[in-house]
Amino acid sequence: MYNTFKKLLAIVTIIFIAVIGLIFVNAHQSEIFDGYKQIVSVERSNVNIKTDLTKIARETNSLIAQRIVYSKNNYQGTLENTFIPIGKGKLPNVLPLQKKIRNPIFYI
Repeated sequence: MYNTFKKLLAIVTIIFIAVIGLIFVNAHQSEIFDGYKQIVSVERSNVNIKTDLTKIARETNSLIAQRIVYSKNNYQGTLENTFIPIGKGKLPNVLPLQKKIRNPIFYI
């Protein structure tokens, strides 16, 4: 009787921990796998970032990539990153070029 109770308690404990783990992974899936928290923050600035970044890229003869994040599918919440080059040069192949803005979420 006691051994059966120990086995049952062990199984229930393992199932309970697994369920809590699955709930946590489901709730924080975008942060765990994508690395981005799904929060949109809109702030106003007096600085024109695009002009300043173009000036910095020109002065340092470098290429800066502006990242644009947009939602591929609103039902699943899948996010995709594309990039716009600032300055002279070509983006590396691992950074997909932004062709047209489709449902943008935020710019970085």
